Amino acid sequence: MAELRIDVWSDIACPWCYVGKRRLERALEDFPHASEVKVVWHSFELDPSAPRERDPQVSHVERIAKKYGISVAQLCIRYCLQLGLLPLPKSTSAEHIRDNAAVDFVISDEDMAALRDVGNRIDYGDASAFPVFGKKRQAG
Repeated sequence: MAELRIDVWSDIACPWCYVGKRRLERALEDFPHASEVKVVWHSFELDPSAPRERDPQVSHVERIAKKYGISVAQLCIRYCLQLGLLPLPKSTSAEHIRDNAAVDFVISDEDMAALRDVGNRIDYGDASAFPVFGKKRQAG
């Protein structure tokens, strides 16, 4: 068998790129001619507009909210809706109630995966399948 070349473009910050990398590695482990396969990795930047260094004062959730041009609260409400959960935001301010209802956008699969992996979750028992975002959280 002649050498098989596989070219892969990948971003180190992309969760789906990592999943694909691991699957390719596992497939090659089981492939009887793996020694005849050459994998060539190429870098690919998913977000060329991303700053070189992140501001440590801005959380990942805040960065994602800014990307969509919405508030963190709106992002959290939409996140819950996309998980099939019914969020019950509390507000006595008419402006906040309007903002809480303005969630007619879709969070990308990549951002949903990133939100699922946000640290500092509060343990809500069986309801802990989703992270709780906010300033009043306790380290988990």
